[in-house]
Amino acid sequence: MIKADLHIHTKFSKYPTSEKEPFKFLGIHDCYVTPEDAYKIAKKKGMDLVAITDHDSIEGALYLDSKYPDIIIGEELEVKASDDGHIIHLLVYDINEKQHNDLTDLAKIGIKETCEYTRKNEIIHSWAHPNLNPVKAKISIKLIDELMNYIDRVEVKNGFDNRIGNNFAEGIVKNYSKKISGGSDAHTKSFIGDVFTHNNSVRNKTDFLEALKEGKVEVSGLDMNLYRLQKQIYQFAYQSLIKDILLNPHKRDRKTYKKYFLDQFLTLTTLFPLLVTLLPSIFISDLSTIIRDKQTSRLHYELNVEFLR
Repeated sequence: MIKADLHIHTKFSKYPTSEKEPFKFLGIHDCYVTPEDAYKIAKKKGMDLVAITDHDSIEGALYLDSKYPDIIIGEELEVKASDDGHIIHLLVYDINEKQHNDLTDLAKIGIKETCEYTRKNEIIHSWAHPNLNPVKAKISIKLIDELMNYIDRVEVKNGFDNRIGNNFAEGIVKNYSKKISGGSDAHTKSFIGDVFTHNNSVRNKTDFLEALKEGKVEVSGLDMNLYRLQKQIYQFAYQSLIKDILLNPHKRDRKTYKKYFLDQFLTLTTLFPLLVTLLPSIFISDLSTIIRDKQTSRLHYELNVEFLR
């Protein structure tokens, strides 16, 4: 049996251009986990293979691949999905530097061109967390219909999405007869390996990738819930606000306005109990999750009705 967490981020992960603008402005990273730590934790949790899928970067994956034979060089691309501005995240696996550069350019053009390239070059791709994609245009049955002309595989269990969102992804797979993948989408250490893709008969990396390509895999792991979400927020806040910045002031260049603003912001927020800054974010996250769940449930219903006609 081979198990692989197919969605792990490291400190080399870049912020998607479509989201988290305040975090980018403040200089807060998308992830603070080193590639080495990510690898060791994944192995400790029983992963036979480790896929590093940073946003728009393969630096962390290349670093590990030069040291360990059980690394899958992956990436999470931000891809233009429609002319009206909709963007999706596409996971790609087992790529090299040239393919990374080509895919970076193609992702800006569109999903059709990107997936045509992956198919031509036999690159495994998967639509990451359909329920969590940054949207500039509301997702619809029409858009899903269009995407399914190009996408071969859907991430049906994402560790950062809840059961409703993951069930929605499973519904897409069922209705459009697509292949599957699954991964933790870990941005903090404790979530690595919580979701994984596995095959019970293969024994090596080559055979596992072939099984993944052919759709002969299963996924297992944990959905996001309120406790896990709060834990993620606290861990990220500790790493970004305290450990990385407050305890390492020498890392900041105070000559620039951006860094000066960041230092002042952190000084103010950390003088008060950490809960003062974290509780509002938890409340907002919970509220947005409730709203998104209702929208997802309605879309899932519409999707099923459409296929019953």
